[in-house]
Amino acid sequence: MDKTVALYWLKKDIRLNDNTAFLTALRQHSTVVPIFILEETYLSAPETSIVHVNAQFQALLDFKEKLTAEGVEPLYLYGEAVHILQKLFDLHKFAYIYSHEEIGNGLTYKRDRAVAKFCHENGISWREMQQTGVVRRLKNRDDWANLWKDFYGRYSESAPSSAQLRKVKILPAWENLTERFEPLIEKIFDDKAVEELSQLSLQHVSETNAHADLYDFMHNRGVKYRGGISSPNTALTAGSRLSVHLAFGTISGRYVYQKVNERI
Repeated sequence: MDKTVALYWLKKDIRLNDNTAFLTALRQHSTVVPIFILEETYLSAPETSIVHVNAQFQALLDFKEKLTAEGVEPLYLYGEAVHILQKLFDLHKFAYIYSHEEIGNGLTYKRDRAVAKFCHENGISWREMQQTGVVRRLKNRDDWANLWKDFYGRYSESAPSSAQLRKVKILPAWENLTERFEPLIEKIFDDKAVEELSQLSLQHVSETNAHADLYDFMHNRGVKYRGGISSPNTALTAGSRLSVHLAFGTISGRYVYQKVNERI
């Protein structure tokens, strides 16, 4: 068991800024491998469309470009989570996984239970970090408001430094496993869906765009937010346009909360 190696499992937290799971792994281990698993069950779920997958790919491309600028790369994989983790473990026995708690649906809950079982059976320590106001395993909501204030009041984390990112490596045993996701769009979806996607005018989803949209909201859109958000005629120009970024984790709710409060 190699205790120097940790996986950072990207899920709905495709960003460098205020990424506690990634930063904790970088602080505590000499080698960190960021991985993203494009899961077949996610792709086949009725709530998943080509628009969702395209947004995720945009965010992942931006994340990869940020790492590549530092001379390192993430590992992008295609398959079911437990199967992929088992394959990685068979090739090189890592000891730690870091991720954020994912607040998803029944599919992600079932997947996470299966991953927890895999980790327990193989002696792997899986550390999940809070990233939203949702607090797991509360017996009641009596103290939830205070817990929320405590979490959102902690100063958001900066992006990893260049020195920290030098710890990011793809192990030799895993070098040939990474996937290029861009061609998968045409393999996964039919021609009609791909054609319809190309005709849509969609908001770009990435950490870079998330910060640009937040700045625009705080300095332009937000001026008319109070009255404009309630009307379909003005909501397009008065809204924050941050919902999609929060959904895919290209920006954290805590960071948005703190920056808007500073601006106010």
